[in-house]
Amino acid sequence: MVKPDWFIGERNTAIKLCNRLHFEASHSKSTAAWDSYRSARNNVIHLIKRAKKNYYNKAIKENLDKPKNLWKIIRNISPTKCVNLPNHVVINDKQYSNASDIANLFNEHFSNITNSVQIDPVPECLDWCPLTNFINSRIPLGISFSIPPISNDFVLDKLSHLATGKAAGLDDVSGFFLKAASQEIH
Repeated sequence: MVKPDWFIGERNTAIKLCNRLHFEASHSKSTAAWDSYRSARNNVIHLIKRAKKNYYNKAIKENLDKPKNLWKIIRNISPTKCVNLPNHVVINDKQYSNASDIANLFNEHFSNITNSVQIDPVPECLDWCPLTNFINSRIPLGISFSIPPISNDFVLDKLSHLATGKAAGLDDVSGFFLKAASQEIH
């Protein structure tokens, strides 16, 4: 049996003591023996929680600049299956419990969400002065900086070559989805 990385030292000794006290308590049936066992059990639970917390906090801090390792740690911490999913949703005072109906309702909600958001129209001629002034204030004299125009073909090429195994960005849109939809996006 492979022990987890956080499982070292005093936890192993404490578990052995707890198991021995449980054996003694179940055979002697004395109140004092059961009290000793409960105290040891609570100590083991506390030691394990503290060890996991310290181990994962340290691992996360050490891997903040390594997204691949960080996601491995997060997946290790996260439950593999969500058991607290709702068995029904209520929309407009009507309850839906069929999984297909629920999926369709969520799909309809998220596909129509832009209708409920006020989006300011993009002006035809953008004022680049604030950006230009900001960039010029940060660049040493004698150095030039320019942002070339970006074509639809450039966008399509970049979307078509996205790595799909990477984590989603701040917008929560996965690379897999962007790559799959690249023909429609560009």
